[in-house]
Amino acid sequence: FIILFNLKFITFYKNPKLKGLKLGYSPHLTTLSVVSTDITDFSFLLNTPNVNEVHLPKQIGGNTHNSFDSAEVARVVRSLIEASQAQSNQLKEELAKLKHLLNQFQQQNTKLNKQLKEQNHQFQELSSILFPNNPYNFTKLKDEIKKFKIQELAPQVRSKRTELERLITNAKNKVEANNTGIIDLISHLKGQLTAYQNILQTKLTQEELNTILDKQTELSQLEKHLKNLQK
Repeated sequence: FIILFNLKFITFYKNPKLKGLKLGYSPHLTTLSVVSTDITDFSFLLNTPNVNEVHLPKQIGGNTHNSFDSAEVARVVRSLIEASQAQSNQLKEELAKLKHLLNQFQQQNTKLNKQLKEQNHQFQELSSILFPNNPYNFTKLKDEIKKFKIQELAPQVRSKRTELERLITNAKNKVEANNTGIIDLISHLKGQLTAYQNILQTKLTQEELNTILDKQTELSQLEKHLKNLQK
């Protein structure tokens, strides 16, 4: 595969073993000689838009002048037509693919725009409920929703913490005094349950231990959510 950017003339004269040639885009090439070669496919000329002189493989009267058999010229023309048609078909296929992709993009874009308009309309409706006499402001709306959510979560956190403390206190009352520290530990470290369950199973059921850990996890998640809202 040859790319000729600046060459204006190139020859493959007297190269009978040369059966094919591939040229990259060569806009400066004006003269090309393939005399005495065995080239039959001239599609490479499609990449040489400024070539105005081509010396074909077979000449009439030897190499003394540039006369070519009409059949040879016809063969070149036919080769170029076939190559041009193949190139045109390939471009049509690529264009069809691009049109299909563009159509998909437009459909997706239309769908996203519709969803965006619907969401914006919903936000505006919500804003009109919270601030009936004020224009729509997303930042103000978001802050107000966060405030409501904080007001909702804060009592839940207090309630869950009280419930967990009650469960821990009840568990401590069921075990010996020297094991109450384990209850405090597993209420904070869920992974420690297996390590200490043999010690506690004589006083607490597996269900009671799991309940403590589940309540601790639930409380931690609520506290984390509340903390993020308060930032």
